[in-house]
Amino acid sequence: MNFQRSILTPRFIKERKRTTAQSIRDNEKVMRRIENAGAKLQYVANYLVGIFGQNVAVYSLLTHANRLSEHLNIPLDRLATRNRQALFCWFTENWEIIQHYLPCGAAEPQNLKYVQPKIYDMHQGPNEVDITDIRMLLNYH
Repeated sequence: MNFQRSILTPRFIKERKRTTAQSIRDNEKVMRRIENAGAKLQYVANYLVGIFGQNVAVYSLLTHANRLSEHLNIPLDRLATRNRQALFCWFTENWEIIQHYLPCGAAEPQNLKYVQPKIYDMHQGPNEVDITDIRMLLNYH
């Protein structure tokens, strides 16, 4: 159930002061990529967090992205090498190809197990324990 909840929670993007024209354009491109990726971005980001951990470094993600881009001949754009959100967008845009080369993570739904709750009969019969009788409580094993 945590998996479903983590997909549906919105990913917050920190607003930063952009001073140069290039950084403003880059920020707009990242925002457009996030909008185009939609809900799939949440799934991919949570999948990658399940594999690499909650506080995965950009360098670690970038290392894996570089290996995958070389192996699969998928170009890694300049924005993805400089921005964490753009890197998640790159993984999302190429997800159909990349997902087969990633290890199975803890974020996969089939790894989650459903445990059937135990149902107890309220009328246990002659072996009932009277909780008001201290002797019965002390001798009950």
